Amino acid sequence: MYLSNEEVRLLDTAVKYFEVGFRCYIAEVIIQKYDTIEKYRAAINSKKSTFNGGSAILSGRINALLSNLSQERQIKKVYKLLSETNNNCKNNIKVEIKEEKSDAYILVSELISITYVFGAELFSDMIQRFSSREEYMYLAEQYRTIRNNLSHPEASISDLNYKETDKFITILKGYIDSKYFWLASKDELQKVLDGLSISINNSVNIINNLSMLPKQKNKFVCRTKEINLVKTYLTGNELGFGRMHYILITGFGGMGKTALITEVIMQLIKDHNNKVLRDDRWFDFILFFSAKEEVLDIDDTNGKINNYRLRSQISTLEDIKQEIRKYLGTDDLIEYNKKGLIVIDNFETLTQEEKEKINNYIIYESNNSIQYVLTSRNEEHIDTNYQLKLKTFNEIEGCDFINKYLEENALTIELTEDNKKQLVKLSKGNTLVLVLSLHRLNQGIDISVIEKELNSIGTETVKNIVSFMSKNSFDEIYNQFKGEEEIVERILQILVMYDDPIDRYSLMILSHSDMNIVDQVVNALTAGLVLEEQREEVQINEFAKTYLLIKFRPNKIEYISKQQMISEYKRDLTIKKNKLQDCRRKNPQIDNIFKEWQPNNIIDELAILEAFEAYIYFNVGLVTNRKTRPNKKYNLKQVNEYFSKIEETSTHPYIYAQKARILLPLLRFKSEDNELIKECLQDSFEKTIISVETQYINIKGTISYASILRELGRFYLEDSKKKDYNKSANYSEKSKEIYEKTNKIDKYYYFTLRNLAKAYTGLYEYTKEKEYIIASLKLWNTIQNESKFELKNLKIEAQKQISFCIENV
Repeated sequence: MYLSNEEVRLLDTAVKYFEVGFRCYIAEVIIQKYDTIEKYRAAINSKKSTFNGGSAILSGRINALLSNLSQERQIKKVYKLLSETNNNCKNNIKVEIKEEKSDAYILVSELISITYVFGAELFSDMIQRFSSREEYMYLAEQYRTIRNNLSHPEASISDLNYKETDKFITILKGYIDSKYFWLASKDELQKVLDGLSISINNSVNIINNLSMLPKQKNKFVCRTKEINLVKTYLTGNELGFGRMHYILITGFGGMGKTALITEVIMQLIKDHNNKVLRDDRWFDFILFFSAKEEVLDIDDTNGKINNYRLRSQISTLEDIKQEIRKYLGTDDLIEYNKKGLIVIDNFETLTQEEKEKINNYIIYESNNSIQYVLTSRNEEHIDTNYQLKLKTFNEIEGCDFINKYLEENALTIELTEDNKKQLVKLSKGNTLVLVLSLHRLNQGIDISVIEKELNSIGTETVKNIVSFMSKNSFDEIYNQFKGEEEIVERILQILVMYDDPIDRYSLMILSHSDMNIVDQVVNALTAGLVLEEQREEVQINEFAKTYLLIKFRPNKIEYISKQQMISEYKRDLTIKKNKLQDCRRKNPQIDNIFKEWQPNNIIDELAILEAFEAYIYFNVGLVTNRKTRPNKKYNLKQVNEYFSKIEETSTHPYIYAQKARILLPLLRFKSEDNELIKECLQDSFEKTIISVETQYINIKGTISYASILRELGRFYLEDSKKKDYNKSANYSEKSKEIYEKTNKIDKYYYFTLRNLAKAYTGLYEYTKEKEYIIASLKLWNTIQNESKFELKNLKIEAQKQISFCIENV
C-alpha cells in the first residue's frame, strides 16, 4: 500500500536522521584509511585496473561505478566532500548550503558506491550484518531510491519500499556507533521508526487480503489516464457518474495489467487515508485473487531474462468461493449488501467452463454493491460494463516512459535519445521488457548486449519473452482449430509475411482458404489480441509477429515462393489502384459514388467500381429505354455469375444495391425467369439493408440509402412474389425520414410518398383502420400540391387516389 501524507513525512524524517550517521561513518572510514587525495586516487585507480567481481551482475554494476568514480573530477569532488563531512561530524556542524547543490554534500548514491567498491577491505564487517553482499546491495539501492523519491512533493511510497528501507536502516543503526548520530540520536530515530510502523500496520482497517497483492518493487509510471479512468469507474464521481459493477482490463502479457490494478488499489487506499476519498465511496472489503502461472524476471546469477513458474492461487469458481468464505464468512453474495472490490487476475489461464461459471456468479449471484475487476490477455466474451485495452507504447510514449521510470525509480543510467528509441523498438513498446531492460542496464549489463539479445529472434531471451507474452492467448486460439491446423498455418504465414494491413478477401486468396475459416481465424486472433483491426483490414501486433515468426515462418524454399506470390498480388493490386484513381479523375459519377457510399478500404473501392461497370457491361440503359434489343449476356444467370465474383471480395451494400438496379429492368422488360428474378431481387435488396444496418452504418443517413429504401418499398408493392404492405410501408417511411432530415427534397422524394401512400391504402383495405386511409390521403394531397417538379403522371395517379380516399374516409 502507499503511505499516507503523514507517514511519508515521518519516513522522510527517519531517512534523513539515519543519513547523517551513515554519511559520517563512511566518511571517517575512508579519510582514516586514505589521509591524502593522492592515496585515495591511487586506491580507486588500482581498484579499476584489478577488479574482478563475483556474479556477472555485480561485476558489471561495480565496474560501471568504478568508471564513474575514477574520473578525475569525481575523485576531487568526492574526496573533498568526504573530508568536509568528516570534519563537520567531529565538530557537529551542519552542512553549509552552497549554490550548486551537488557540491553541498556527498550524494547517497556516491556513498553507497564507495561501500560497494571498498567493501572487502573497509566495510566487510558492516556488510556481513546482512545475509549476503547481494542483499546489502539490494537494500542499499532501495534506500537510495526512497531517499531520492522523498525529495519530490506528493511522493508515493509503497509499504514494501518502506519495509525494505526500514530493514536497511535498522540493521545499520545497530552496527554504526552512536557518535555518528549527532543531529538526532539513535533513540530519536527509533522513536520515529516505531511511530511509522504502528501507523502503517494499521492503515487498512477493512476486510482484505492485500498481502496477496503482487509486490511492486519499483515505482509505477505513466498510464495516468487509464488509472484515473478505472478509479472513477470504481468510485464514481461528484458529477453523478455511478460505480461500475464489472470491468475487464486486457492486453498482452507484460503490458502492465496487474501493475495497473495494483496501482489503482494502492492509490485508492492512499486517497482514503488522506481523506481525499469520501467514506461513502470507500469499500467494506477488498479481495485480490490471482490465477497467474508464471512471471518474467531477471536471473540474479547471470542478469538474463527468464520465465519462472508460479503456483496459482485460484483456478476454479469453487476456489474463489472458498477464498471469499475465508474472509467474508459466506460466498452467497446476492444478499451481502456491503460495498466491496474483488479482483481476479490473469483470467485467461482458466478453462472456458470455469470462465462461464465465474461470469454467471458475478452477474447473477453477486450484489451490485460488489464490484469486480478482471485482467486477461484475451478479449473475453463476458458481460462486462467496460473493457479497457492496454496497448503497446509508440516511440514517443516509450521514450517518455523511460524518462519517467528512470527519474521516479532513481536509476543512474545514461541513455542517448537514440538508445531510448532503440530500446522501445526492440521491446515492441512492451512495458515489462522495457522495465527489465532498464534494470539490466542499471546492474551493469552493457546496452550492446541487450540490443543483440532482443534483436535476434533465435536468442534464449527473445524466446523466453515471447513465450511469456503469448502464453494462454495464442496457444488457446490455435487449439480452437483442431484438425484444421494446416489451413490455420497457411493463414498465419500470410499474415506474418504480408507486412501491411490486409483485408480478409486478400487473405483468403493468398492463403487458398475458404472465407468462412478466414473469418473464424481472424476473429479468434483479434479476440486474442494477436491481430489489430484497422477498419476492414487487420495487421499482426508487432510482439505477436515476433512469436509467429518463430513458430510459423516457412522453410527457405517455401518462404521464397510465398514471398513471390505476395509480391505479385501486391503488384496486381497496385495496377488496380491506379486504374481506380484514373476512373475517379475521368468520371465524376464514380467519384460521387465513393463519397456517398463511403467504402472502408481499397477492396471495397475495387468491388464498387466493378459493380458500377456492370451497368454498361449488360447495356441496361439501352434495354430500359427500349432503343435496342436486349444484350444476350443480359439474363439472370449471367448477372448472378458476374456479381458472385464481386461478392466474394466485399460485402459492401453498393454491390447488392447495384445488382438490384440491374435486375429490376430485367424483370420489367423480359418475360422469362420472372419468379426467379423476383427471388434474386428480394435477396439483393435485403442484403443491402443488412449490410448497411450491421456493417456500414455510416451510410444509414445518406440519400443513396434513402434511394434503396424507396426502391425496396416499391418492390414490395409491385414486383415481389407476394405484396407486403407492411414491409413496403416500413421501408418507405425510413426513406421519407432520411429525405426530410437531410432536406434533400427532389422528385424522388415524391415517388417515396407515392409508395408510402399506396402501402397505407393497401393496409387500410386489409385492416379497415381509418388511420391508414387518412394518412394516405394526406400524402396524395402533398403530391398533388407540389409545383416545383415535373410530376405529371404522378399527379394523375394522385388525383385518382384522392377520390378513392375521400370515398372511404
